[in-house]
Amino acid sequence: MAKKTIDWVKVKNKAGVKFAIIRAIVRDNETDDYWVRNARECERLGIPYGAFIYSYATTVTEAESEVDYMLSLLEGRSPSLPIYIDIEDNSTLGSDYVAIARAFCKKIEATGYDAGVYASLNWWRNYLDNPVLS
Repeated sequence: MAKKTIDWVKVKNKAGVKFAIIRAIVRDNETDDYWVRNARECERLGIPYGAFIYSYATTVTEAESEVDYMLSLLEGRSPSLPIYIDIEDNSTLGSDYVAIARAFCKKIEATGYDAGVYASLNWWRNYLDNPVLS
């Protein structure tokens, strides 16, 4: 899939578009090439936004490292929507996803942001369906 620069003015003017959830981290604490621009444009145009990391964490320690990096990217930004961890990569099978998601959310929320967990329905049902995350 080719990367493209988003025309945020068109996004804002498109009927039905109310917010954006922007990828901030690609993997292994690598910033998405478009993160800064996309966040700035949403702020400039008044588009509510949140952010997410597609996580490859296999331990709580790795998840906490991802949170620390995410928080560094949020410095100077003002997202009004939650910060999400996207958990659904097959390379992490066998990990304690509930502990990873819980650690991520706890640390994000401790800084005043709302946190959330994203996964496909299959991943949610098979790996994340736990009252701790409700």
